Amino acid sequence: MSSWNLDMLPGSQPANHIIVRHALVVETGRSRLRTEYTVLVPADTAAERFIVDGGSAEIGVSEPFVVLSRIPELLRSADVARSIAAADGSGIRIVRVDELKPHQWAAARLNTQYDHSVISRFRDRLAADPAAWETLVAYIEEGAHVPRAAARLMVHENTVRYRLNKLEPILGTPLTDPLTIADIVLALGAGTSPTR
Repeated sequence: MSSWNLDMLPGSQPANHIIVRHALVVETGRSRLRTEYTVLVPADTAAERFIVDGGSAEIGVSEPFVVLSRIPELLRSADVARSIAAADGSGIRIVRVDELKPHQWAAARLNTQYDHSVISRFRDRLAADPAAWETLVAYIEEGAHVPRAAARLMVHENTVRYRLNKLEPILGTPLTDPLTIADIVLALGAGTSPTR
């Protein structure tokens, strides 16, 4: 049995399509209206055309596809992209699945209560020392660059090193271990706050 392609639809030309998952929030005085919808459009359609003046928008765009049987999978991927856009909270944000980095995708897919409990336990252990936690966050957000983290925190570079070294016994591995850094990046990107 063969899969149906979008180019098999009457009158259509062979072309890639995308799924756009959109949440629009319009505030008018005392009321706030949130509308969500899904659109299947040609891949060359600009997602920006779904933005309405005066509102904020969270738009997730799937990767291009032709085979109709992929629609359920790509609906889920567009939902993940829209959830990343929503987490940003900066008014209008368009997130395209094919532009996501693996750690962004993985962190956004952590969505069960169990996923969040695993991440929370990991983050809570690291956040037991608030100064070390704040330093770790700055260090990661500054690209693991000690001088930039120190400047951001307005402390000496050796203070950053000292605080980071205090976390290594908690982690059980050095911060130079790529898998440890991957765990930390996933925990930071998962959107759960330390329970402190």
